[in-house]
Amino acid sequence: MKKRFLIWDSPKQAIIMLVVVLLIIGSINVFSATYIDCTDPLEYFKKYWLNVVVSTFFGALAYAMGYKRIINNGWIRELSLLGILLMLVVLFFKRHDPGWAINGAVRWIPLPFMSLQPSEFAKIEVILLAAYVLDRMRRQQQVVSFFTHNAEFWKLIGTTLLFSGLVLKQPDMGTASIIFGLTFLMVIMAGLPRKQLVLLLGSVAGLAACLALAAPYRLQRLKYWLDPWLDAGGAGYQGVQSQLAIGSGGFWGSNWDYAASKYFHLPEAHTDFAFAFFCHENGLLGAALLILIFMLLAWAFVAITLNAKDLRAFLVSAGVTFLVIGQSFVNMAMVCGNMPIIGVPLAFISYGGTFMLVNMVCVGLILSVYDEEEREAEIAAQSPDTRREDLRVVRGRGYGR
Repeated sequence: MKKRFLIWDSPKQAIIMLVVVLLIIGSINVFSATYIDCTDPLEYFKKYWLNVVVSTFFGALAYAMGYKRIINNGWIRELSLLGILLMLVVLFFKRHDPGWAINGAVRWIPLPFMSLQPSEFAKIEVILLAAYVLDRMRRQQQVVSFFTHNAEFWKLIGTTLLFSGLVLKQPDMGTASIIFGLTFLMVIMAGLPRKQLVLLLGSVAGLAACLALAAPYRLQRLKYWLDPWLDAGGAGYQGVQSQLAIGSGGFWGSNWDYAASKYFHLPEAHTDFAFAFFCHENGLLGAALLILIFMLLAWAFVAITLNAKDLRAFLVSAGVTFLVIGQSFVNMAMVCGNMPIIGVPLAFISYGGTFMLVNMVCVGLILSVYDEEEREAEIAAQSPDTRREDLRVVRGRGYGR
């Protein structure tokens, strides 16, 4: 049955209202960060809202279809194959047309109205695929284990590694780590034995060390994360400018017309470093309010997740919570210098078409989980006579035949 959530009627209402607030803040932040760099000062502002409209359509579609229908209709395998093909297209053009590169990486497929980043879709695909496979294993009374002979489980692991490997070739270690991490976090949530959990964590730590040692630029990132001032004008430039922007905001923030970070000092001020730019213009007070909004959004996501009675619903909502909320706090930690810079944007605040679309689909999925759980709670609360009468009505309409 419906329960109030803080000042809202339900977690669903809270999520919708908080996302709207974040979108308004994000559009203002993107406009302020970009208007001096464009012939049309409203260019990125209009593009941001175009992305919102397109993304909201797909989020509403995911909500209307519901997580059960998406998973049950067997579309996950087709979506995964499409995702792999799109990433192979990206790698093909990386090799044959270097002009597609942005900041030294080829991650996008340019379209007339937006750029498509296939690696973002892979995040949603592994969440849905993991929820489907792990739920089937539990329904078949199988233990979720790395020693299982279940073919679907190993297809899930193989698909995740393939996605991560293709993204790593772009190169984009941050997104590859998220795709890898999402699957294994969901495996843990599905009931991985404790001994295997310890083994998994040790293996992940070893793999991360190997990947860091395999590419000099990754070691360099770690080095200049620990002390970006060692090369403030070169490899540590992003970290230094980000921290300067945050510190320069003070308590109240700087004057919007004179915020130095928008005058090309802070790289990617409207995308990966949108939070640093926001802190510069709105100060500690604005940053605290934005963090509070994200904490309330996280609380609403977690409330829906913990209320899920069905394992599949629990895994889907846990996955999208890790993705939307986890990425957001990683971004804020990254721009504050508490984590290495890995190119993770801030949900609803950073500019990015595919990123916005994926976040809206996540919102649609978790709202569909909420509705399904409410529907089942209402059915469970009905008397046996009422349920029998409802069943007669359904059969009388031909649905039960």
